[in-house]
Amino acid sequence: MKPLKKIKKLEKFQKNKDTFVLPQENRITFRYYIEIPLNGVLYKFWVNPELPSITINKRTNQVLNDFINGDFSLSSRCNPINIIFRDIVDGDINEFKDQLFNWLHYNNKMNVTISRFNAIGELDTRWHLIGTTPTNIYYPEYDSDLDFEITLQYDYFSINY
Repeated sequence: MKPLKKIKKLEKFQKNKDTFVLPQENRITFRYYIEIPLNGVLYKFWVNPELPSITINKRTNQVLNDFINGDFSLSSRCNPINIIFRDIVDGDINEFKDQLFNWLHYNNKMNVTISRFNAIGELDTRWHLIGTTPTNIYYPEYDSDLDFEITLQYDYFSINY
């Protein structure tokens, strides 16, 4: 039985099947690594993070003189980031979870480092999050030691290339 209607994509494929297509370059893939010092122990994980960013808001002063003179003021805010923990590199996962809940409960500020490695394993970029506190911890519905997510708020960050 022959189909009544030909599919356009199939027609295009059959027409171009003898043409040569140059292979595309491989996308550079990055792996991310986080170091969190909790209670004297440095915990290290492979993670899937959002990258640190800052939102800058431009405001004008409401006073007419300042507005005429072009006086603008800026305000900035560090955006919270979500981090999904994948593989533990150094430290005990159960101790880390206990320390993580203590960190969330007591709201202590810590300095956290996120490192990005390129496809061949060389260090590409390092973010130092200063004054970091967790604001939320999310565990998936299935029982797993890893694959949990935390939201971190930080005062500011620095970048090393």
